Amino acid sequence: MGRRPPIVTISAGGLIAAGLWLALSGLGVPLLTLSQLWPIIPAVGGAALLVQNRHQARQSAGLILGGTMALLSGLFLMLFSFRVGNLTWADMAGWWPTFLLIGGLSFLAVYLAEGMREPSLLTLTHILGGFGLLALPFTLGIIRGAVFNQVARLWPLVLILIGLAVVLRLRSRRRGLHLSDGSPGSSIRSLAGED
Repeated sequence: MGRRPPIVTISAGGLIAAGLWLALSGLGVPLLTLSQLWPIIPAVGGAALLVQNRHQARQSAGLILGGTMALLSGLFLMLFSFRVGNLTWADMAGWWPTFLLIGGLSFLAVYLAEGMREPSLLTLTHILGGFGLLALPFTLGIIRGAVFNQVARLWPLVLILIGLAVVLRLRSRRRGLHLSDGSPGSSIRSLAGED
């Protein structure tokens, strides 16, 4: 008899938990509301993807990326849902760059899981994480005044620079480097479904 995939066990556990919650709620037992509990869904889903990936013979960049993003996003949203540190949903306006950091950490997880062979994943980590770290002081109101106004007007230049860097990198690759399995770019292609 074959081993049951971990995703089946996790899904079954989720159904049991949902059934218990609905039954207890129907009996009038005071419980947390769905508006408080919903961030658990992406967190558990992300954990399930990571567990599923761990039990596969070959690592999957897509499972690692999606699992890490969902898990970290769910955990981050729980801070607001459960009002940890008196955070409310209104505070999300200042904390949104954290999602860029989560994206950067997710690409870092793929980079590390694939043996640190794919420099383009590390580049994405730096871009997303760096932009998130730079944006947080502004969105949280730590940096204000003239500096904020100047950066607010000029931030589109960052997009132009990133676009130019991508174009120049693609041009340099076309001049002599052809992508093949195991070479730089193969993980990006597998994430995009081009394998």
